[in-house]
Amino acid sequence: MRPEQPEEYDIIAVTPDAVFAIEVKDLAPPVEITEQQMFVNGNPRANPFLKTRIKAQKLKSRLSKKLPWFEHDGWVEHLVPLARRPASLTICDAMKSRIVLLEDATELINPGTKLLQNRFHGQLSGKQAQIVETITDGASERIVPVSFGDFIATSLMFKVRGLEAWRARHMLTDVEVLLEVHRLEPNLTQQQIHQWKSK
Repeated sequence: MRPEQPEEYDIIAVTPDAVFAIEVKDLAPPVEITEQQMFVNGNPRANPFLKTRIKAQKLKSRLSKKLPWFEHDGWVEHLVPLARRPASLTICDAMKSRIVLLEDATELINPGTKLLQNRFHGQLSGKQAQIVETITDGASERIVPVSFGDFIATSLMFKVRGLEAWRARHMLTDVEVLLEVHRLEPNLTQQQIHQWKSK
């Protein structure tokens, strides 16, 4: 038996009604979505509806294994929002409710969504934190430290019109300092930077 392969999700939304596996597509050329494939500018691609439905089923199984109550009281739905309106768009009838324009997706994940049977409305209320903990296996957000030369920022004290004040610690000496930071435009020439420094 092969170990379970990790799945990549664009977005997992946990609401009081359900968990949503969401795959966002940004397609400008003409798009046609049939029951088996998607054609973008006439070129065949994998059908995002089918792909996201399989991801939703796997997520449901994973949650049900770790949270036994989820098997009967929880639901994982799939949704494919289109980030922009393609030049032309044709979607087979069976998939129109879950392949939608981005502006219509919010309504579909809000409480009381028409994608779910009424019995699931509110079923996850108060359980979202437990579900998120299970999905992330307790992982927390990775925060990349802000650094300025040899200094690692520990906290931003204030920010006003191009001036920032940061508490920071020197990487080698571990001395805590207060840094005054002036952000420059990234496209300044060396001459402009020299002029700015001489002020």
